[in-house]
Amino acid sequence: MAPVSIIERVSAAKGVCAQLYPPGVELFQQGEKSPDVYLIRDGVVKLVCCDAMGRQIIIALRFRNSFVGAPAVVLDATQPTSATTIGRCTILRIPAEVFLSILENDTEACWSLHKMHCRMLLEACARMTELACNDSQARLLRLLRQLADDIGGLNDKGEIRMSPPLTRTEMAATVAVSPEHLSRLFKKLEEAGTIRVEKGWIILSPARPGNVPVDRQKLPAVEAGKPAFRETKDVGEQALFTLRTSAGRQI
Repeated sequence: MAPVSIIERVSAAKGVCAQLYPPGVELFQQGEKSPDVYLIRDGVVKLVCCDAMGRQIIIALRFRNSFVGAPAVVLDATQPTSATTIGRCTILRIPAEVFLSILENDTEACWSLHKMHCRMLLEACARMTELACNDSQARLLRLLRQLADDIGGLNDKGEIRMSPPLTRTEMAATVAVSPEHLSRLFKKLEEAGTIRVEKGWIILSPARPGNVPVDRQKLPAVEAGKPAFRETKDVGEQALFTLRTSAGRQI
């Protein structure tokens, strides 16, 4: 029998059910203890830290099948960041006592979570190295390919097509640049032939040496003329890419 993963275990726990969250919902706040752990089944959640000046910094993005808030709950500590949904998300809310009981009584599930946290540590180290060593264009390209892994689809030419859920401000904050510089970076990537922007879609060329690879086995095919992804409008902010009708009118 295959080992039971922590995702399978919490999904089957009593009192745990999936909920649909609209954009902009704050799951927990920085500096507070969370009574729940969250498991993303679909969508993207941003982890945000507020500095002494009140500026919001996006520390990381969490995608499908990621736990949010688990380390602080395990340590009975306050959350180091706030967690907010980006776009519509389907999320499992797991009461802290249920989550901790699973870890205490199920060795396989506990080991599964430990491996997930090890991967998160490696990703955090890679993120710090990226900020210190890579230029902003490389950071943007890596973000686009991460998004492609989660929400991208293949068109009839084998290219990766997606409509990102992030706004201009969120995408700029994630790669640590200003929105104005982000626009310049997109222009450079288009001029280099790395991406194209067509009618609200971002189309990525196949991965090149040095680029972050995309797991094409996970990507669904995109039906011609049919938007395959969630809308990108967030409350109070203009989306970087807005879906348009064939006549060019904004939806």
